[in-house]
Amino acid sequence: MVREIKIKIQTETCQICHRCLAAESCKVRAIMRIDFDDLPYIDVERCYDCRFCIPACPFGAVRTVGDIRLSVNAVS
Repeated sequence: MVREIKIKIQTETCQICHRCLAAESCKVRAIMRIDFDDLPYIDVERCYDCRFCIPACPFGAVRTVGDIRLSVNAVS
């Protein structure tokens, strides 16, 4: 089974907030950063496309994108 994740963090819009509200809204902690001054990214292995992170970002940096598909093989 293949899951398709259609969520992306827009690098142009992301403000790299110290307290990332989109990451805090993610119940499975799929939005991650290596360092606090790095751009967050979505770990496609964890993300299940619930989209709670989209309205949580006050800058609109987390969006659905129709032209990309980050496919993950789901292991059962």
